[in-house]
Amino acid sequence: MGLIDEIKKKRDSWMGRLEEHRQYEGEYEDDSMINSEKEEEEILRKRRMVGVFTIKEGVE
Repeated sequence: MGLIDEIKKKRDSWMGRLEEHRQYEGEYEDDSMINSEKEEEEILRKRRMVGVFTIKEGVE
């Protein structure tokens, strides 16, 4: 039964780690909304710039 107990301990430790990771991700759900808004703004800005060429100074 030593092998079974060892496997259960490993499983329990991994389950604990996964649960901690889930809780850690949950803390930043609100920040993801803010980040998604910034990402959307960046995407829209880049879409407007598609096909627009600017002249750089000092380049011949």
